[in-house]
Amino acid sequence: MLAHFGERMKRLMKMIGDMALKDAQYRLVCHLVRMAREVGEETTEGIAITGLTHQELASHIGTGREHLSRCLARLQDSRMIKLSRKKIVVRNLEALQDLTEHPQLGIRLHITH
Repeated sequence: MLAHFGERMKRLMKMIGDMALKDAQYRLVCHLVRMAREVGEETTEGIAITGLTHQELASHIGTGREHLSRCLARLQDSRMIKLSRKKIVVRNLEALQDLTEHPQLGIRLHITH
């Protein structure tokens, strides 16, 4: 029980640090990577994350729904994710992971045509 509490506390401290020091796009990418690994379901399109509205996701990363929508659109334009109603399909988990490790690279370098 203490180990579980310690892990939750560590995650909370990281989230507080990220909210203070990182932009919404970075927080969104980190959250999507974590959710894909923890609750995502493998599909033929990628890893599906279901059950969250834009408002709920915006609350999780500490931003507004409109700003979140723009961030999601950039990720969709880069073909890293696919959006549908209450479902986000992570199409390229490796590219999202790269963005969490090297945010200075930006989304533009991961766009595939």
